[in-house]
Amino acid sequence: MESEESEINPVTYIEQYMSKNSVGIPIIRTYELTFEEQISKGSSCIVFKGRWRGSEVAIKQFNNEYKTTKKELENFLIELSTLT
Repeated sequence: MESEESEINPVTYIEQYMSKNSVGIPIIRTYELTFEEQISKGSSCIVFKGRWRGSEVAIKQFNNEYKTTKKELENFLIELSTLT
């Protein structure tokens, strides 16, 4: 049985979660983004102004130290769904 605190592959988990829960948020690959200036920096991520398919966007990039536990990813997906 998978522990709540064990690390998981974030992309796989997010894709499975979104498919299972009919979440209509696209997964955007890094190569599709153009990073511009940094907007802010927190303990777990840096936020950049950027572009995606010609539109101006905010890009939230998590630090390498950021844990990818199931609980943290679920919190991230809840936050994401409120932004869309």
